Amino acid sequence: MVKLNEIKNEDIEKRKEEVLPNLLDQILLICKEDENFKISKKIENYDKVIESSKRKLNHKKELLDQAKEIENKILKELNQLEEENTYKRNNLLSELGSEFDD
Repeated sequence: MVKLNEIKNEDIEKRKEEVLPNLLDQILLICKEDENFKISKKIENYDKVIESSKRKLNHKKELLDQAKEIENKILKELNQLEEENTYKRNNLLSELGSEFDD
């Protein structure tokens, strides 16, 4: 049985983990909007680098997904060929009067 205090503590811990990133996002947003802020140009450059990195990461994920699809297709074809090979081997051996032992 879960106690009410445990639920509240877990909820509080989650909120604590979310507060800092949200706070930093708000600070960066304010800094980016303020043209007089010393490092606003650097922040813009970092944003461009981050966006570029995200695009590259998404492209790599797409390539990995495609590779997985190709791998699955090849494995399926390989299994089908093995089954076909076993079937043909059994038929050939039975026509020759022998049996197939695995």
